[in-house]
Amino acid sequence: MISRSLATSPLLSVLCALCVLCVNPFLFPLKAQNLDKPVTNIDEEVTAFAYAPNGNVVFSVRRMFKTKKYDLQRDDIWLLESGGKRKRLLEGQKFTHEDKLFTYQVESFTWSPNAKIIAVQLFTTTMDPDAGARDDAPALLLLEDSGRELRPNGKDPLIMQAQKPLWLRDNQTLAYLTNEDTPQDL
Repeated sequence: MISRSLATSPLLSVLCALCVLCVNPFLFPLKAQNLDKPVTNIDEEVTAFAYAPNGNVVFSVRRMFKTKKYDLQRDDIWLLESGGKRKRLLEGQKFTHEDKLFTYQVESFTWSPNAKIIAVQLFTTTMDPDAGARDDAPALLLLEDSGRELRPNGKDPLIMQAQKPLWLRDNQTLAYLTNEDTPQDL
């Protein structure tokens, strides 16, 4: 008896009709994208990219350079605005960490919900040539869409041992994993 009353309910009929319209692509055929003519093209060695809620794209480009003894990688970070304009947010060769040899590669990007701040997931390697010590670690870098580095820890722009960032809807809170005590603990 209950199922019969639900089946004849006007609200249920309207909802079912809306569902049919949403899932039936034959009622409103969409135009296919012309793959021979892309909207934009990036002729670089892109290591990671992410779309922003406002249509912008952030991407990183592999940059290698040499010191006297070592080959270093420090990726550049670029913003491609929805209108097609490109802007470099971070020049990797100029980005350093402490007074030691420092190399990194961008692994991923996470946009804040308002598309104003980017959490950049890095894999870093820091070396002390005098001591012969090498330290590999994940790190987060926070950038505004203008390229300004945010420094949540004060002086250092990197949040070391942090990974897998997730923005909350308030556009200010960033949750992430850290393995400060033991590997993979929250």
